[in-house]
Amino acid sequence: MNTPEIINTAESNNSVGAEKEATQIKDSITEKKDGLSIYDVAHDLKGLIGRISGLNSLLRVKLVNDTNSEVTEYSNMINSVCEQGNQMISDFIFKDSLNHKKDYQQTRSLVLLNDLIQCQSRIHQLLAHKKEIELIMIIPEENIYCFVNTEDIKRVIDNLLSNAVKFTSREGNIRVELHVFIESVVMEISDSGIGIPMELQKELFFSYTKAKRLGTENEYSTGLGLTIAKKIIEMNDGTISLNSSENIGTTVSVEFKRIV
Repeated sequence: MNTPEIINTAESNNSVGAEKEATQIKDSITEKKDGLSIYDVAHDLKGLIGRISGLNSLLRVKLVNDTNSEVTEYSNMINSVCEQGNQMISDFIFKDSLNHKKDYQQTRSLVLLNDLIQCQSRIHQLLAHKKEIELIMIIPEENIYCFVNTEDIKRVIDNLLSNAVKFTSREGNIRVELHVFIESVVMEISDSGIGIPMELQKELFFSYTKAKRLGTENEYSTGLGLTIAKKIIEMNDGTISLNSSENIGTTVSVEFKRIV
């Protein structure tokens, strides 16, 4: 599989724009409120989690020859919680940064969408294989272009595929399809997973809602993934919708304008 083709329409302008955008985001995040900023708090929390993780690593060294499986299990749980904490902080900072991005159009470029979807899907095929889940790709061979921010759309695809794997039981299946129309393209990611109760579906795209759940094998979720995905998609002039039935599965559809 080839690396996704990215065509920069204004390479030098994009470079300058990206640098300017990074400065603006940093300035916004570091604005002081009551003497603190989101960045300050996040940095301190990550440092604290790092120290806990470091101490736990020393403990794990001491436990190499220890036959007390219960203590080892506790150590593994500490490590897992530290990873979850770091992921939540990273998602929170990224979500906040989206609210402060300026000149976002300058970060977008012409992207070969079918290659991008295939590359990200192949990464998740390996993760799906660990749960004995079949991941099927139905992607047209013709070149399908969209004008989007490549890295942000990668994040969206990764999040949607991660959710599909997370909430699908062993021996289930996931389908990744790209439907092409005259003026638009629709990416659909469907799974045969546990589905989402109707009363939770209306809250899915809000931050920190009751819709946050563990996966079929207790995989952790920060509860911010779909909120971030929706924001990114809308910033790229796209739309996202979801259709789900309990114990049947979920289909997420993402539509972008097609560039021909």
